[in-house]
Amino acid sequence: MTHSTPTAQPRLSIVIPTVNRSYCVGRAIESALAQTYSHIEIIVSDNGSSDGTQEVIARYDDPRLRKFRHEETMPSAIHGSFVVDEARGEFFLGLSDDDFLEPTFAEEVIGLFDKYPDLAFVYTGCWIHYGDVRVPCLLGPEVEDGPSFIENHYAGWRNVCWCACVCRMSLMRGIGNLGHLPLDTNIGDMYYWTQLAFMGRVGCVQKTVSNYVFLTNDNATGGVPPPVWAAEERRFMDGVEVRFRDRCADDRRCERLRIRMARYLSITTTLQFVWVALRGTTKLQLVSYLPRLRGVIRLNGGLKYLAAALLLPRPVLRRVVIERARVTARGNSRMLRCWQNHTW
Repeated sequence: MTHSTPTAQPRLSIVIPTVNRSYCVGRAIESALAQTYSHIEIIVSDNGSSDGTQEVIARYDDPRLRKFRHEETMPSAIHGSFVVDEARGEFFLGLSDDDFLEPTFAEEVIGLFDKYPDLAFVYTGCWIHYGDVRVPCLLGPEVEDGPSFIENHYAGWRNVCWCACVCRMSLMRGIGNLGHLPLDTNIGDMYYWTQLAFMGRVGCVQKTVSNYVFLTNDNATGGVPPPVWAAEERRFMDGVEVRFRDRCADDRRCERLRIRMARYLSITTTLQFVWVALRGTTKLQLVSYLPRLRGVIRLNGGLKYLAAALLLPRPVLRRVVIERARVTARGNSRMLRCWQNHTW
C-alpha cells in the first residue's frame, strides 16, 4: 500500500473510496477540492483498480489531499473500515466515487454543527440522478429528535443519501468495533445513521448541496441480491426497534413504526429487483429469489416494481424507471415548495 503525507488537523474528512471508476472519480475529487470551507482533508483510497483510476488520481496535487493505493482489491466492508481509521477530522463524509458535492456543502454542514453542538449527524438536500432526471430528496426540519427522524424516514418523508450525510466522528467510532463495518455489510450508510440517530439530534441543511448518481451499471448497492438486501435491512430494523422502544415508551408509536418499517422493507426489496434486473440478472434468477422473500413482499408494498422487473425487457425497464423518476421529481418538488412556505 502507498500513501501520501497528512496535512494539519482538519474538521471535516471527505473520504472517497474508489475502484475501477476512472470515468467518474475525477469529478468527485474536484468537487471536494472546490469546497469554500477550508478546514478539510480529502482522502482518496484506490482499492486495487486496474482501469486507469490511479492515473486519474495522480493528476491532483493539493495539500488537503491524501492518497492511498492498495495493490489488491479488498472486500468493500474492509476497505470502508480502512478509510474510517484514516480519517482525522471531527466529522466524516463518505463520498462515493460517482457522486459529487456543490462548493458550499462543507460550509453549510459545519455551520449547522456549530449552531447545534448536540447533533449526531447532519444530512443535506441532495439531487438523485437517474439518467438525465434529477429527483430532489425530501427533507425534514433544521433539527429533529432521533425517534421522530426515524419514524419519518420509514414513512418515506426523509431521504438520506450517504454523499449528503456527515457524521460526528467520535460517535461513529463508538459504534461496534471502533466504527468498523461488519464484514457482511452491504448498506454501510444505514449501518451508521440508523444508530447515530439515537445518539443525539439530527440536523438537516435545507439546501441542495450534494449529488447522488444512482442509475449506473456499476452502482454497488444496485447489485445486491434482493434476499441479501432484505435480510440486512431487517437486521437494521431490529436494532432500530429496540433503540426506539428504549427512547419512546408509547406503544402506539412503536406499533406505527413497525407498520411503516414493514412497508418500507417491502418497497425497497421489490425495488431491488428492478436494480439487479437493470444490472443484467436474468428473469429466471429473479424468480428464484421469490421463495426466500415470503413474508417480506406485501400487497401494498411495491408489487408494481416487482412486476416490472419480472416482465419488462431491460431497455424498456430503464425507460420506465426514468419516466417514473420524472414523476417523482415533480411530486417531491411540489412537496418541498409547500414545506418551504411554512415555519418549522
